[in-house]
Amino acid sequence: MNLKFTKTEKQFLGRLVLATGIAWPVGIILAIVLSYAVVNQFYPKETNLIVGLCLGALVGYSQWFVLKKYFKISTWWIWASTIGIGLPFVAEVNYLEFSGSENSLIKSEFLGQIIVLSIGGLLTGLFQLKIIKALSKRSIRWIIISTLAWGISWAGFFLGGVILGLIIGLAMLRLLELSVQEEPVKVG
Repeated sequence: MNLKFTKTEKQFLGRLVLATGIAWPVGIILAIVLSYAVVNQFYPKETNLIVGLCLGALVGYSQWFVLKKYFKISTWWIWASTIGIGLPFVAEVNYLEFSGSENSLIKSEFLGQIIVLSIGGLLTGLFQLKIIKALSKRSIRWIIISTLAWGISWAGFFLGGVILGLIIGLAMLRLLELSVQEEPVKVG
């Protein structure tokens, strides 16, 4: 892989990594605050119910905010991340609630969260595919990239957003052969 980047590509990658790196912990903190302030008023157990929704929404928004500087990109990017990352967390909480089990199917909470985020990445990749199709003839790869990027990001919990932003950014620049433009180009 050629790692020589133009000045614009370096700016794009730096902005995407920074935005995603900031959105990640803010999304987790927001989820904790909202869980205690709102969700726990109706559902008293400590819950991951809205972690995925908050994380997906803030990361999706931060990425869209950077992408729109280079492309005229649909706000569907934000919704794809919110729904894609949110659904697996909601499903996990509902499984635990309705099965009457305090234990997840996966005994390791760490491994379980990697699996939940990987499923979220898969869904996000599927939902973002329409946008990516406008950027690349090899857009189907985006599903794999998104799945792996989100799953791997949990392994670096505190740096998860940086890891996610770096993988997504590099994929957009190289694997999808995305040419970052000085002027926005209409996509999705």
